[in-house]
Amino acid sequence: MLRRCFAWLAPVSVLILGAAAAAAQRAEQRQETQQPQCRSLSIRGSSRLDAALQALVRADEASAPEVRRRFLGDAVRALGEAVRDGRGDPLTIWHFFGQAYALQGDLAGADSAFRRAETLADSECVAEIAQRRRARWAPFVREGSAQSQAGNVDSALALYRLANTIYRGAPFAFISMGNIFLNRTQTDSAIVYFRLAGRASDEADYFPYRWRALLNVAHLLVRENRLPEADSAFREYLRLRPYDLSAQASLAGALLQSNRPAEAQAVYDSLFVGADSASSFELFDTGVVLFQQERFPQAARAFELGLAKNPSHRDGLFNLANSYIAANDSARILPAAQRLVALDSMNRQSLQLLAAGYLARGDANSTVEVLLR
Repeated sequence: MLRRCFAWLAPVSVLILGAAAAAAQRAEQRQETQQPQCRSLSIRGSSRLDAALQALVRADEASAPEVRRRFLGDAVRALGEAVRDGRGDPLTIWHFFGQAYALQGDLAGADSAFRRAETLADSECVAEIAQRRRARWAPFVREGSAQSQAGNVDSALALYRLANTIYRGAPFAFISMGNIFLNRTQTDSAIVYFRLAGRASDEADYFPYRWRALLNVAHLLVRENRLPEADSAFREYLRLRPYDLSAQASLAGALLQSNRPAEAQAVYDSLFVGADSASSFELFDTGVVLFQQERFPQAARAFELGLAKNPSHRDGLFNLANSYIAANDSARILPAAQRLVALDSMNRQSLQLLAAGYLARGDANSTVEVLLR
């Protein structure tokens, strides 16, 4: 029997080494160059808020830790008094509380205060708070990436959790945690964090990371035989990338495993509608998925369409010939094998496929001749 050289499309690690640290550095650069303003803040009519602002400024400028702590204590006391006397602007009070707690290193307190401020803020001020959150998030992600690369994954996880405490609007810390849990075969935790990464933000810069994370979720759910959840995960992913044919084929396979053949067939029937917009490699990936599902004629169709865009791709031709053999399409095996041998004439597997093509045609002499080669 000819060997079927198809690689399993396992979930991939979606964050290349160092990408989290690079993302953190970009966040810090954005903090320096694109600082949005929160013009809605007001200390008017409140001496307590004026005192809190002055203390925050001095704390931020202080180089000695004990001096910083003293000014931050003054700021928090003044803000508490502003809350009690009821004369200060609520947005400003909670915004200042968030700044104070962040400077103290109390990320949970800062998150809680900023959340209350965000409920009162306009879009401009919400953006400014997000920038402040990112500025605190970035150092933890950068150090977490360094610890992960050094093999200190428990330390990395602790740092990523701190990062996620203050900012959850970027996927990188979630993805890094998902990769760690995936490498530890803690699949349930990996699914949780990849899903959080996929839903982290709508920013265009994060789109490639988001869709890879969601695709991981779907494949991992299939692996765990959590098929109804896999169905939902594939559909969530396909809302982002509706023309990913291999994901559509994987969805159809999950539907078949769920004993939903009519729905699966509907997906298979519409599979190649978007083929014109797919790259050759996307079509080759689709062929692999279909072959694994033993949908051999459709696998062959995917490889045919991929080769129409990339005619000299050796693996595409190899897989096409194998698909014809599996589909018992005797008329097409030989032409595909001949194309393959023209590219790869000294490869034993290519010659085996050529021999199979002649055998399917009933040409015993040519079959023997090729096998002797």
